[in-house]
Amino acid sequence: MKRNNQAPLAARLWEYQAERSPFIPMVAMAAVSAGVLYRFSHTSFTRYLICVVIITLYLVQVRTADEKKDLEHDNHYYPKRPVQRGLVSLSELATIGRAAIAIQLVLYASFLDPLIFLLGLLSQGYAYLTRREFYVRDWIKPHFFIYYFAHYVQLVILFFVMTDIIHPTSRTAGQLLLFVMLNIAVTELGRKNLPKDQDVAGDTYSSHLGYRGTAIAASLAALLNVAYTAHLMAQNTGPIGWIALPLITTIAVLACAYRYAVKPVKANQTGLANAVMVNYVAAMLGLIVGAR
Repeated sequence: MKRNNQAPLAARLWEYQAERSPFIPMVAMAAVSAGVLYRFSHTSFTRYLICVVIITLYLVQVRTADEKKDLEHDNHYYPKRPVQRGLVSLSELATIGRAAIAIQLVLYASFLDPLIFLLGLLSQGYAYLTRREFYVRDWIKPHFFIYYFAHYVQLVILFFVMTDIIHPTSRTAGQLLLFVMLNIAVTELGRKNLPKDQDVAGDTYSSHLGYRGTAIAASLAALLNVAYTAHLMAQNTGPIGWIALPLITTIAVLACAYRYAVKPVKANQTGLANAVMVNYVAAMLGLIVGAR
């Protein structure tokens, strides 16, 4: 779609990211995700920073690609979104997406390690399949849970690329993968929902699990996550008191989930989405700061 907003590109992109995928929280989540791996490794700080950049660029790449992939769906159900109302064009976002991919490949190549570069290509290859909806769009799109599970696999692949760059100890790599995936599950269950008066497209957890079902699923995932966080802290950190950080944010998630279940309006949906993102950062920071 063509843009009809004549404001400078930077101003339009700033408005776009604020609506669709806030950049600062994205960087924060990338920083703590890589930080968990870095805290249990002996690698250089430079490698950690490169991983933060790669994760951030990957998320930017996915966001821009989704705009084209979901264009017809969003035209029909979400006509007020930025692309649909002409704030930015698909060609502008495509340019940003291609630049993000190119920079990632250059960063992978900078390690002069064939394995890292091949893993980076694997990550990009799977991302390409998700953009093409695995060439089975008509079949996979109606299968909501299969569709999103297949898309979340790309985050597992990205995690393994990061582990090959940062090299956490073998004792913690598998545990940290589970830790990160649990946190992603909590975040997605709490984030990908809509208020009752807007939930008509069938592309949210709330439309498939119901508002109470989604709130219960997010709450159970949050409780499982904080329990596993405590387990990791007991194994790998000093004072268990650091569990207070994710415990407080978990209580906030439970409270917001309850409010959303009782009254699924915009304010409560936004509150739950914000709570799970803060909880993600808090759980990661609890493990990072408290590690021996």
